[in-house]
Amino acid sequence: MSLKITKLFIILIFILTAILTIGHKQGLLASKGKDSSSEEKNKNKELIVWHTLSSYNKEVLKNLTKDYNTHNPSISVRTVFYSNDKDMVINLMKKDSLPDIVLISTQYIEDLAKKNILVDLSKLIPKKEYQDIDKRFWKPVELSGGVYGFPFMYDVFMLFVNQNSLWDIGLRDYREPTNWEEIEKIASKIHYLDTRKWGIFIPLENIEEFSSYIKSYTGEDIVKEDSITVNGKSTIRAMQFLQNLIYQRKIMPPKTTLNEAQSIFLSGKLSVMMSLSSNLVYTTSNFPYNLDVWKMPAKEGGTYIKSSCLAIIKKNNSKNEKDAFDLIEFLVNKENSIKWFTHTGVPPLKKSIKDSLVLLLFYENNPNYSISMFELDRGRVFPKIKHYYEINEIIKNAVEEIMINGESPGESLDKAQNRIESLK
Repeated sequence: MSLKITKLFIILIFILTAILTIGHKQGLLASKGKDSSSEEKNKNKELIVWHTLSSYNKEVLKNLTKDYNTHNPSISVRTVFYSNDKDMVINLMKKDSLPDIVLISTQYIEDLAKKNILVDLSKLIPKKEYQDIDKRFWKPVELSGGVYGFPFMYDVFMLFVNQNSLWDIGLRDYREPTNWEEIEKIASKIHYLDTRKWGIFIPLENIEEFSSYIKSYTGEDIVKEDSITVNGKSTIRAMQFLQNLIYQRKIMPPKTTLNEAQSIFLSGKLSVMMSLSSNLVYTTSNFPYNLDVWKMPAKEGGTYIKSSCLAIIKKNNSKNEKDAFDLIEFLVNKENSIKWFTHTGVPPLKKSIKDSLVLLLFYENNPNYSISMFELDRGRVFPKIKHYYEINEIIKNAVEEIMINGESPGESLDKAQNRIESLK
């Protein structure tokens, strides 16, 4: 009897041990599955950034996001390129497969914010961070007490100059020209010495380029808050001067796009060209000659600043918004702001960075970059205007009539102003 009890006891212990072992294994599997699921979830966390950066600068952005991925392995950042802001805005309006962040012109911020597409960043931005950027740079992204974008890429206009061409005409120790007539004389000498070289090119393919050239030539602000006047006497005179460079002086290439002009400049067959600070590093890296950078001639103040910002798309997910803002903070921190400047040419906005020892030492070996900061300090941020896209097209058409078709600047600009007025 005792033997039977002993056998039964052994069998019971065996069964109990088996049950416990199986249960433990299942627990481990469940735990492992849970951990695996959690890891997979973190691994699949993705932030998508839409932008319209040029081929060179988008690589700089991509490298910065790779650095972010290295510091935050649980989050993957993917950048998506759009050829222009208009197409980007159209897709944002569809509210389908939205990104987390957009790098976009501040001209579109008000419309997107009113359609409840953007996150108000006012509660996310630390007070110290807000105060470190001048109020005029925040103005384009603020609406009804909210902040709907973080100032990021405030691009300034400048003149790129082939220094070798200046040396060819005997200009070595020269004073930088202070008006367009002086620039015309220099450009004419270069062209007449070697007719294979063009003297100058001024692109006017959008409203910011047009307004900046006019302000530089006349000293007048043709853009007021919410309005623009393109047919003033001084504006007509400025466009007549530019038209004469093509048809009378023959020192500016006719029927040439901005991209074509950039190629001509890089080849050494164009000597002076109006451009943006965002093209500075690319031009410096690909220019086989000595590059000089001049300030834009300006009778009063500077020219206009072309502004873009980083905005977060509303998805009603506070965790997602926090992750997106963490990425923005990473992109605009001191180290990366300096890196963005030294790798693109676009000047940093933060007061705490402008006079840093790092930049002062950088300017010693790279004096051309100081022009970017100079133009940022004296320039005016291009204001928000109604019907921005439509007015941009009207001005573009008027410029084509004047510069390509050789039509009267006065008549073309009068027609353009009438079309602008009809939008109201």
